[in-house]
Amino acid sequence: MFDAGWCGLYTKAVLFLHFRVSLLMPQPGHIYRHYKGAHYMVLHVATEVAETGESSKKVVVYQDIAAPEKIWVRDADIFTGELDHEGQTIKRFERAA
Repeated sequence: MFDAGWCGLYTKAVLFLHFRVSLLMPQPGHIYRHYKGAHYMVLHVATEVAETGESSKKVVVYQDIAAPEKIWVRDADIFTGELDHEGQTIKRFERAA
């Protein structure tokens, strides 16, 4: 028998997780400051597919504001991640605008 209550709860959980992930994912058109001070605009969040086609990962395509000819690609996990810098844990990129 189909349990409509469970289905509603599941749908709400999926929507919540999708919303939470979308908040964490860099947004195209927004400016981010690298921990070393440079500013970059996110152009796109793309999906990189492995050669086997079995797995994929999100990557961030971003452009240097000071040198627009420089376009970079980095794993989304690394872009949104933290690192140890001078004894402190900091974000690699933070949204600037």
